Amino acid sequence: MDWARARTNMVEGQVRPNRVTDPRIIEAMLAIPREALVPPSRRALAYADALVPLAAGRALLEPMVSARLVQEAAPREGERALVLPGLGAYGALVLERLGLSVTVLERPELADQARRLFGAAGMPLTVVAGELDKGHAAAAPYDLILVEAAVPFLPEAWGAQLAEGGRLLAIVGDRAPRLAVRAIRTGPSLTSTGLFDAAAPLVDDFGATAGFSL
Repeated sequence: MDWARARTNMVEGQVRPNRVTDPRIIEAMLAIPREALVPPSRRALAYADALVPLAAGRALLEPMVSARLVQEAAPREGERALVLPGLGAYGALVLERLGLSVTVLERPELADQARRLFGAAGMPLTVVAGELDKGHAAAAPYDLILVEAAVPFLPEAWGAQLAEGGRLLAIVGDRAPRLAVRAIRTGPSLTSTGLFDAAAPLVDDFGATAGFSL
């Protein structure tokens, strides 16, 4: 398969028509080998306008959903970002290419697999193992937290790990339709804005974790 052509078709047919205009994001999506994040048996779907199921309930988000989340995050070179979950974290590769310092968080049993896939993509990102709802306080504060999955709520730990003015992008809702949300930290509080409806697999292993209101 001509992967370079597939990337061009993805950008021209899915990304640009959905109001993704940041030239840095376009350039990154034309360069990153998205197919490396998908098992060989499903690589033909890597550039499809659909979720691509991965292991343990994870999925590669639709290209336009990933692109819009990154664009709404307004990333800046040199910023620190936390991206989760690790499997299917295409946005982490985009942010890394845009010049951010990226840490990826995944459950312990999946972290090694995420590392291997990033290595196969030629971008061996830093992957840490831990509980997703706890974030990764050791590398905080973050200018940006990107969640490439749906969550039933936004855990307080994520907000606490944002720097002043930091942005949290996630897809929220325990059933469809789910809403992509941007939350910005100002002082001790977070102000959230609904962005667009988005499909994503639900990460629901949060237990009794506290969350903040949207």
